[in-house]
Amino acid sequence: MMKMKIRFKVIFLFLGLNLIALTVQAQSSFVDSKQKVGFQLGYGSHHLLNINYDYRVTFFQFQYFRSLVRKSKWGLDVVVQPQFNLMRYRFSTAEPALKNGIEYGLNAGALIRYNLNEGKQSLFLSISAGPHYVSGAPRRQSSGFIFSDNLFIGLQTRLKANLYADIRVGGRHISNANLETPNGGVNTLFFSAGLCWSLPN
Repeated sequence: MMKMKIRFKVIFLFLGLNLIALTVQAQSSFVDSKQKVGFQLGYGSHHLLNINYDYRVTFFQFQYFRSLVRKSKWGLDVVVQPQFNLMRYRFSTAEPALKNGIEYGLNAGALIRYNLNEGKQSLFLSISAGPHYVSGAPRRQSSGFIFSDNLFIGLQTRLKANLYADIRVGGRHISNANLETPNGGVNTLFFSAGLCWSLPN
């Protein structure tokens, strides 16, 4: 039942974003635009990693892209990602039930893209980091202030006018740079999907 509710929320979210995007007049192509905005919904988990802790997170990320280099075949962007995330975790593997918690923070980094089909698609690689807050964590990691480091690859595909679909997979590490102990770090693999659209220059 919970999974069905989450699926309906995701469907309504994407439909709503699509309607908003259609109201934005197409001004320029994705390759030509200096600025883009977007939204990502994703899920990260420890399950595919050989680790003995439990940490799962649902991402709600806004994105702002600013082009530094724009070429016909490749580009380099600065990316800023404010986010609010819901997570579930166990303090230790002996606990029978998952606890609920929240994360929020800001990531910033670089994204390099390779354009395909005259800018209608692009493959990209991005790395980012930034300060976050987590309300809880497994025993190996203190809660509170942390840093989030991300590495992901993805594909953006033009849907219509200046609207693009964005899918990506990657990995994330959170820890606090030894500001508090314990600081064993928490690693997750994630998948996310969303929409982005170019803004007028």
